[in-house]
Amino acid sequence: MNIDIRTLAVVLGITHVIQIVIFYYQYLINKNFRGPGWWLMWSAAEVIGFTFIILREIPSIHRVAIIGQNSMIILGVIFLYIGIMRFLDKKENRVIIISIFALFLLSLLYFIYVNDDIQMRSIIIDATLATVSFLTAHCLFVNKTRAITASANFTTAIFLAHGGFFTFRTVMLISGTPDNMFVPTLLNAATYMDALIVSILWTFCFIVMINQRLNAEMREVKEHFELIFNTSPDAALITRLTDGIVVNINEGFTVLSGFTRGETIGKSSLDIDIWEDDADRQRVVTELVEKGFCENYEAVFHRKDGSRIFGMMSARIITLQGISHIISITRDITGRKRAENEIHKLNVELEQRVIERTAKLETANKELEAFVYSVAHTMRSPLRTLDGFSHIIRKKYADKLDAEGNRLLNVIRSGAHEINQLITDMLDLLRVSLSEMNFSRIDMNKLVDSVYLVTASPEVRGKFIFSAGSLPEAFGDPAMMKQLWSNLISNAIKYTLPKEDRKIEIGSREKNGEDVYYIKDTGVGFNPEYTHKLFGIFERLHKVEEFEGTGIGLAIIQRIVSRHGGRVWAEGKEGEGATFYFTVTSDQ
Repeated sequence: MNIDIRTLAVVLGITHVIQIVIFYYQYLINKNFRGPGWWLMWSAAEVIGFTFIILREIPSIHRVAIIGQNSMIILGVIFLYIGIMRFLDKKENRVIIISIFALFLLSLLYFIYVNDDIQMRSIIIDATLATVSFLTAHCLFVNKTRAITASANFTTAIFLAHGGFFTFRTVMLISGTPDNMFVPTLLNAATYMDALIVSILWTFCFIVMINQRLNAEMREVKEHFELIFNTSPDAALITRLTDGIVVNINEGFTVLSGFTRGETIGKSSLDIDIWEDDADRQRVVTELVEKGFCENYEAVFHRKDGSRIFGMMSARIITLQGISHIISITRDITGRKRAENEIHKLNVELEQRVIERTAKLETANKELEAFVYSVAHTMRSPLRTLDGFSHIIRKKYADKLDAEGNRLLNVIRSGAHEINQLITDMLDLLRVSLSEMNFSRIDMNKLVDSVYLVTASPEVRGKFIFSAGSLPEAFGDPAMMKQLWSNLISNAIKYTLPKEDRKIEIGSREKNGEDVYYIKDTGVGFNPEYTHKLFGIFERLHKVEEFEGTGIGLAIIQRIVSRHGGRVWAEGKEGEGATFYFTVTSDQ
C-alpha cells in the first residue's frame, strides 16, 4: 500500500487552520480565561510550520525553511504548555521552557550549519517534543481542578501517549532507522497520523475543559446566589414577569410577610394580596419593562395577619430557563417611616412655635421701641427745660454769681447735654437693631467721601492727611452703612486730634474670598488687652475727662455689621493708633 505523506501533511495543515478558527472563537467568547489565546497561537504556529515544509522545496531558502518549520512546531507545543498553565491559573516555569527551546535551537543550528546531519536533527526534534509533552502531562495532572478532573485526566493521557510515541521515534532513530519525512514509510505515516489524531483530540479536550470550567463557575455562581438569596435578612421574591406567579421566596420574606412557602409558591402576588395598592405593582412592572430595573421604590404592603408595613423595594429583570422573571428585594422601613412621621410632626409643631414666638417677639420689640421712644421724649422735655433755664441764668445772672456758682451752672448744662447725647445714641442703637433693612448696591468710595466732608469741618480737615483707596462695592442698607462710616470716621478724628501726626487711611483688601474694609488712624490707640471690651455698650477705654462720648458708638457699629452678616474687629496699641476692620456679605 502506498502512503501519500504529502497528502497527510496537507490534511494536517487544513486541520490546524480549522483549529485556528475554533480557538479564535473560543478566545473571543472566553476572554476571562487566559488559556484559549495560547492554544490559538499553537494552531497558528503549526500552520506556519507546515507552510515552511512546502518552502523546503526551494533550494535558496532550504535551511531557513528547516529552521522555521521545526522552530514553529516546537514553539507550538510550548504554547500548549503555557496555555494549559494559564488556563489553570498557574505560572509556567519559564526557566525550563526557555532552556529547552534554547538547547533545541542551538543543537538544530549546529546540525544544519556546522555538521549537516538530518538524522541528528530528527533525534533532537523528537526528543524535544517528547520532553515538552511529558512536562505538560505532568503539570496538567498535578494542577488540575475538581471541575475538570475527567477531561484533564483524558488530556493528560493524550499528552503521555504523544510523548511516548516521540520517545519511541527517538529510540528508533538512535538505533539507526533512517529518517526522511517525505518517504512513505510506516513510521513517517504513523508520525503524521499521530499529529492529526492528537491535534483533533487536544482541540476536543480543550473545548470540553472550557465548558466544564464554565459549568463549574455557573454552579458556583448559582450556589452563591442561592446562599445570598436565602440568607438575606430582607424579603427576597422571584416572580414571573408575565403573570406575577411566585417561583421562589427566602426566609426573610416569610419573616416579613408571615406567609409560608406553601402559601406563596405557585400563586401570584395579587392572589396572596401583599400589595395595599395594586397600582404600585403595576408602576414597578412598568418601570422594569422600560428600564430593566427599579430602585428604592417605597410602597405599603399587607402582612398575613392584615397589618400594614412600609417597604422599600429594588427589583431587576432576570432570565431563568429562557423566561423573564422579576427578582425583588424589599426592606422593612416601617420603623423609619414612623420616625420620619414623628419628626415631621415635631417640625410642624416647632415651626408653629417659632411663628408664635416670633410674633410675640415682634410685638415685644414694638412695645419696647414705643416705650423707649416714649421715655426718650419724656426725658428730653425736662432736659430742654433744664438746659434753657440754665442758659438764661448764665446769660442774665452770671455777673451776680461767684466763680463756684458759674462752675456748677456749667456742670449742670454739660450734664444735660451728655444725657441728651446718650438718649440720641440709645435711639440710634435701637433704630439699627430693630428697623427694617432695605438692601441695595452701595458705592463705598462716594459714601466715604461724603461722610468725611459732613463729619469733619473745613478747619478740622485742614489738620488731617486723609486718604481713601479704591473700595469695592457693598450690598447693604445705605442709611445704616452711612451711620457706620460716620461713627468710624468720627472716632478716628476724635482720638487723633490730640496727636501732632494726624493721618486717617481708609482702604480694603481681599482675604479668604471676602472684602475686608478698614480705617486706620495715628491717634492715641488703646490697650490691646481690652480689645474685647471695645464693642460693648457703655464700655470706654478712655476717661470721660480725656474724650467725650457715651460708649455706644462702637456698639452701634457692631450691630450694623452683624445685621449685614459680617464681622468687625480692631487692632491697636497705646500711643500708636488703631485700625478697625469690618466685612459685610457680598449678597443677600
